[in-house]
Amino acid sequence: MEQLQSQVEDHFKLSKELQNRNLLLSKQLMLEQQKIEADSVLVKDKIIAPFEFNSRKQELISKQINVDDTKSGMLQNRLQQTEYLKTITELQQQKLQQENDLQQKVRENVKRLQGQLEVWEQTYVLKSPVDGKVVFFNIWKENQYVTNGETVLMIVPPVQHYIAKAPLPVRGAGKVSAGQKVLIRLSSYPFEEFGMIQGQVESISDVAMDTTYSMEVVLAKGLTTTTNKLIPPHAQLSGIAEVLTDDKSILQRLFENVLASSKR
Repeated sequence: MEQLQSQVEDHFKLSKELQNRNLLLSKQLMLEQQKIEADSVLVKDKIIAPFEFNSRKQELISKQINVDDTKSGMLQNRLQQTEYLKTITELQQQKLQQENDLQQKVRENVKRLQGQLEVWEQTYVLKSPVDGKVVFFNIWKENQYVTNGETVLMIVPPVQHYIAKAPLPVRGAGKVSAGQKVLIRLSSYPFEEFGMIQGQVESISDVAMDTTYSMEVVLAKGLTTTTNKLIPPHAQLSGIAEVLTDDKSILQRLFENVLASSKR
């Protein structure tokens, strides 16, 4: 396309030269015609010989031929320019089509590669959607074979906020309402030594499932217990929640739980 464009520019220059040449030759032809008109009078008056008049007519014909040749060259030049421009347009369309085809192939290959990458990740990569700390369940070593579906590790995310959820039995659930205090005895931390976690009933589900409601408890002091001890952070803690439905103080509840435990 660049070569053709360069040729179009050359023909454009040639077109200007031919136009200038045609203008000069046309002026010469006009002057020659004027001479012939004057000589035709002289030949009638026998001032000049017919032979001399015919010679001048031959020069007029020669100049006419030059003018016609120049016009023919201008026409050929325009036709060649048009042909070059047509070829450039066709090449541009061809280039655009090839670019579109290549881009489509690239997009198809990218999708195919992305699909292969996803399959590879699902097969060979242990990937977690959240950040956190890796906890291994077994003892592993480098290059050890892992069976498909085998539990290798767990990602424990950093705990920013604790939420306590508990099943509330249907029996006696009517005595529980939002805002009541809750004492939680953690299974991993004996309350006789560490105390209990304090909370408050935040919400109770409207519908029971399997004879229990779902109750959510907000922890007033986080993992700080009634004995002012801070339980280390865990991704998940289990225990028993006791809702305070009467006016007994937390100290009374703690004392009753200690007595009940000592009797057992």
